[in-house]
Amino acid sequence: MKYGASIVGEEVLSGEKKGKVTKAGKDGVISIKFAGERQERGYLFDPFVGGFVKFVNPELQKAVDEEIEGIRQEQLKTLNAFLAKKGEKEDFYVTKDNPDGSKEVIYRIKGEREQAFVVFSFVVQEQVKEYRKPTNTKKWRIVRLFDAKTGEQLAQES
Repeated sequence: MKYGASIVGEEVLSGEKKGKVTKAGKDGVISIKFAGERQERGYLFDPFVGGFVKFVNPELQKAVDEEIEGIRQEQLKTLNAFLAKKGEKEDFYVTKDNPDGSKEVIYRIKGEREQAFVVFSFVVQEQVKEYRKPTNTKKWRIVRLFDAKTGEQLAQES
C-alpha cells in the first residue's frame, strides 16, 4: 500500500505498545517510534498489511483492512485451485501437529511443487494471524508440507 508523508505523525499500536509514524518513504520504508524505546523501528515491508502494526485512526485502518481482505481473497482463490478434489490422488499434503503429538492433515494438494508451497505459506500466514491475536490462548501448532508420493517432508514452520 502506498501511504506517503500523510501518515507521518499518525498514532499506531503494535500489540499493547503505542507509537507514532516518523517516516514514510517513497520506497515503501516506514519508520515508527514506540513509547519507551530509544530508537525508531524501520520496516522494509508494510507492517500494516503484515498485521504487525495497526493505525489508531479507524479510517486509515479501514483502508488497510480492506486491502488485507482483498489479498486474502486472492490467496483463497489460488488455494482452492490447487486443492485436491474428493477422490483425486494428491501430490502433496499439509499437516498441523496436535497437542497429543499426532499430525492432522489439513490440506491435500493436487499440483506442482511451487503450488504446494503457496498453500503451505497461506497456512502459516493464517496461523500467524491467529497466534498474534491478543485474545489467543492456543499454542503454536507446527505446520509441515509433505510430498504424498514419497512421504518426504519438504517444509516445516515451527
